[in-house]
Formats: sequence, C-alpha cells, structure tokens
Amino acid sequence: MRGAVKTTLAVMLLIWMMAPAARAQDNGQQPEGNAQQAQTGTQTQPSGTPPPSGSQAPPPGLQGPPGTQTETESEPAGTATDTRPLAGAEAITTTLPSAGRSYLTPSFSIWQGVDTNPRLISGQSGATGATAAAIPVGTLGLHVMGRHNSFDLGFSGGGVLYESDWSNSAAFDQLEISDMYTARRWKLFFSDRASYLPEAALGFGGIGFAGVFNNSQSLGIGGGVTQMNSFYTPEQSFLTGYAGTTSNVGMAQFQYFATPRTSVTAMGAFGYMHYSQSGLTSSNDRFGTLSIDHEFTPTQSLSFSYTVSQIHFNGGTVAFSDNMWRLGYGYRITNHFSLTLVAGPELTYSAIAGVTGESKRLGWAGQGRLGYRRERGGASISYMHYLTPGSGVFQGAETSLLSVAVNHELSRRWSGDVTAAWSRNGAFGSYSVSSANRGVGQINYEYGSVRLSRTLGHTTRFFAVYELQHQAAGAPVVAGSNSRVLNVQIVGLGFEWHPRPLGL
Repeated sequence: MRGAVKTTLAVMLLIWMMAPAARAQDNGQQPEGNAQQAQTGTQTQPSGTPPPSGSQAPPPGLQGPPGTQTETESEPAGTATDTRPLAGAEAITTTLPSAGRSYLTPSFSIWQGVDTNPRLISGQSGATGATAAAIPVGTLGLHVMGRHNSFDLGFSGGGVLYESDWSNSAAFDQLEISDMYTARRWKLFFSDRASYLPEAALGFGGIGFAGVFNNSQSLGIGGGVTQMNSFYTPEQSFLTGYAGTTSNVGMAQFQYFATPRTSVTAMGAFGYMHYSQSGLTSSNDRFGTLSIDHEFTPTQSLSFSYTVSQIHFNGGTVAFSDNMWRLGYGYRITNHFSLTLVAGPELTYSAIAGVTGESKRLGWAGQGRLGYRRERGGASISYMHYLTPGSGVFQGAETSLLSVAVNHELSRRWSGDVTAAWSRNGAFGSYSVSSANRGVGQINYEYGSVRLSRTLGHTTRFFAVYELQHQAAGAPVVAGSNSRVLNVQIVGLGFEWHPRPLGL
C-alpha cells in the first residue's frame, strides 16, 4: 500500500506543478455561492443563470413569516432573519433553505481509488489487502419555487466497482425530498430521506468527497435539499463491516408565529435502520417535539423545547422511552455566521423483555453547532450527545459525535476541503449488549479526509481524495474479523462534470 500511496502523491504533485499559475481574484471578489462549491460540486454561474441553492432572494410576491425580511435592492444579501426553530426538524446552517428561481442541476463524477481494507477486517484474518476500485457517481437536483412554497428533490447514486475482487462491489443511492409552505403567520415543512449504503454512513469510504454523500454539508456549509437535524435521524457512527444498510427518516413540522418575534413549533419524525448482515439488530425510532422560540434581538434567540422519543428493535429485548427538556440559544447572521446550543436533562425509561416494570435513568442530551462563512470559504464544528439505537451492535447506546469541516478557495482554480469526525459509542446499560457482542465496551471511531480540486473549464473539475479511518473497540464488531482495531486508507483521483443549472 505504501508504494501505491507514494505513486498517487507523486502524481498529485506533478499535476500541481504543471498547472498554470493561479490568476489573482478580480477585485478580490468571489461569485455568489462559492462557499457551497466545494461541498456540492456545482460550478459558479455567470449572471442570467438560475442561482445556486443557497441563494436567499425569494421571487416577487413571496412573503416570509413575521420576523423575516424580504431581500430588496436596498438590502444586501445576508440581511434576512433566520426564524427556524432551534430544536426543530431543520439543521441550522449559515444559509437559509433554497429560494430563487426553479432549476434542475445534474452532475456526474468518475474516479479511481485504492482501498487498503475493502472488507473492513484485519490483515491477520484473511484480508485481501489494497484493492483498486472505480467509483462512478451521478447526482440530480430539482428546485421548484412557487409563490408560497419551495420544493426540493435530490438524488445521488453510484457504485464501488472493485477490480480484483468483483464480489466486494456494491451500489449505493440516496433520495431526499423536502417541501416548505409559507403563509403570513405559519410555516409547514415536510421532508423525507431514504438511502442504501454498503457500510457506515460516517465517512463512507471517501465517496462523500467525490461530490456526493458529503457529511460536511450537514455541518453548517452548503445548500440544496433542506438539511435535516441530525438529532432526529437514525445514525450509524462506527464501522460494522461491509454490509448493506437501508435507512429512511420522515419529518413533518408546523411552526406558528404568535407574534413577529415568538413562534410555537410542533414536530414529528419517524425513522428506521435495517441491516442485511446477520448479527446486527435493526431498529426504528420516533420523535415528537414541542418548542417555543423567542427572538429578543434581530440576531439572537432563545428556545425551550420538550421532546419525547421511543426506540424499538426488531426481535430485540429492550425498548426505550426518552424525555428531554432542553434550553436553546442561537446567534445567527444569515450567510455569515451561526451558533446554536440546545441542551438539557434527559429522563430515560427502559423496558426489558421478561422483566416486570421499568427502569429509569437521568442524564443529559444536547447538541451544538458553529458555522462561519466568508467569501472564499467557510468552516464549521458540530457536537451531539444523545441516546441512539446503537448502530446494530448495541440495543441502545450513549453516543457522542464531534465533526469539523473546512473548505477554502486556494486560488481562482484551486480549492480544498478538510473534514474530520470522532465518535464514541457505549452501551446504555448492561441489558443493551447482545450475546453476540459481549466485551465490546466503548467503540471509538475517527476519520479524516482531504479533498483538493482544480477547475479545468466551465463544467469540469479535477480532484484528488485521501481519507484515513481508525476504529478501536473492546472486542471485534465486524463479521469475519478477529481484530479489535481497524485501519483503512483510501486514495483516489478523478473528474467531475457539472453543467450549468437548467432553468425551468
């Protein structure tokens, strides 16, 4: 593998040296929407084409709820007030949900990569070692803007085609739909996301940085389909082997503005995670949240929310009922900066098959998110601590997840992305560990990824990807492996094609 890595890095260095000198920015300005380019793979367009998904300007006649401002010629971009509830269904990022004109955005990428551990097992238990793979990826985004509603649809799909071991090859896809209806005093929001992945979503083998399944989009940078609040979505935050994972989560939210500065929100969500690999426990969860948000300055707001959730397992022996009371604080400057903190006490009831009554446990749950966006890039950091289904290994896990993302335009043609994440999962109780996973203890997983890209024309981009994954557990958690420690490196080079958005 060392020889493959050295060869790949030498090719990257040669391409860099042969590239023409980067031209200086015209007047130091950057086209609108560039902060999203590195995340979504879209090409900045000249005037006269549909705006990128992060654009804030609504069409004539669309009026926001009380407390918002419609952008006009006298009000520069970024002055709109963000009135999304802090504990609601939508992730709070530096950009507001999509607006602007209706358009269609297709893209396609193809890259060649080397995976040092495609089976996710230790080299001492029969791993095939470094394996080359071709990864084609296609995406399609649709944004339809009406007088009072905004509809978004996004589809991404492709495959990992291993050259020396075709049996390891797998397909993957993801479909996202969201619709927001806005009236004078209320908002109605629906969203659904379904996906099939061959391994854990967190990191997903570098593919996120080839132009699709990019986790950093959920960390405060990017637009497109309205991003869901990860607190309510089923997560798989550590490696459990190369096996198919099907997930779906649907959300509905109603927000009513009692005054221009105060809103009441009711939200419901249902999700499930199904594993094709034997030994992993599938699960479903449901959430209900009632919250009150008050904006005490144009940029600052407070919230109080109550959330009740239930977690059930297919054929499992444990069920959970969770109650959370959380206070929230938000400081948001649209298109530039966002800070949200939502945390509070958590009371969890556990029911165990064959045991009369319920046990209860008092803890805490919360999330924090910081996003910063500037003309030539952006950065974000996110942290969550909460009760999760357990990624198929546990029947209920106490999960902590920290993620960091940075993107920056290095020059007119070159841009870079760096993303890292760390997760820790431990059994919520002794009853949360199945007989197949005795001694697992805490599972610690880390990954880091670097993506360097260079535009070659109006619609084409070259990119290079490197990702490192590491996991340590008290006992093996991957079928066929006898190792408690996993190490994976992925290196790849490729091209992506992203034509101009097609106006509708």
